[in-house]
Amino acid sequence: MKKVLDTVSKSPDYILLTENKKQPYIVEVKYRAHIDKDQILSIAEQIVKNWETSYIFLISKDGFYFSPVHTIINKGGDVEPLSTNWIRQEIQDKYKKLAEDWLWSHKDTQSEKGQNLK
Repeated sequence: MKKVLDTVSKSPDYILLTENKKQPYIVEVKYRAHIDKDQILSIAEQIVKNWETSYIFLISKDGFYFSPVHTIINKGGDVEPLSTNWIRQEIQDKYKKLAEDWLWSHKDTQSEKGQNLK
């Protein structure tokens, strides 16, 4: 039973498919009030152990970030801003405002340090 629970707890948040259903994107979503490169690196190193070709989508007060875990590891914890090729800037701005209004206004979703929201 423990093995099953461990497997489920390590499963990705989302598996996204391209329109032609040929390219899956395994995505782990993280919320951070402030980006800590060492913490993001640690998360990427843990994720890659189970999901070799996965991505991290990071929502922070500074905006949205999206990178393959291997890129994050190779860059020492740097995660790239979400490209407007993925999501147009006006859409990102709209949802950044929503994140600011919702996520960071609810203290019960924050850790003791007020940084980690997930």
